[in-house]
Amino acid sequence: MTGTELDEVSLRIEATPEQVWDLLSDITRMPEWSPNLARCTWRGRVREPVAGARFIGFNKPGIPTPNVVERAERGREFTFRTTLHNTVWRYLLTEDGTGTLVTEQRDTSRTKHGMLAPLYKLVGGREKFAENFRTGMEQTLHRLKTAAES
Repeated sequence: MTGTELDEVSLRIEATPEQVWDLLSDITRMPEWSPNLARCTWRGRVREPVAGARFIGFNKPGIPTPNVVERAERGREFTFRTTLHNTVWRYLLTEDGTGTLVTEQRDTSRTKHGMLAPLYKLVGGREKFAENFRTGMEQTLHRLKTAAES
């Protein structure tokens, strides 16, 4: 992510965009895909993937991170923002023949990096932090692919 505030990875999955979206947007299953998450739970009255819905992701080793869904278009896009430090996570789905091209983006253009400074220091700097997330994004899409294609 050197010199940029947007990092992305893509992977083709042999499933329909709707099938992939249904898996991605079930935030209670997100820890199955992401190696960085221990669990996710809905918060508030809205407990489904719609814009404005809130949830908490518990990163490993269990740090609670509040999030809000920003866009939820079945078969097209699922986007949420980590409200604590304003990082945006976006999943874009594009029909690709009999499958779906899934692009995961980590957008730090609005991120409050000062809040993450202790973590940057802990892992060896901001670039190392971003590199670790990129590896996690690749693992996330491969795990999602395995689930969607089984």
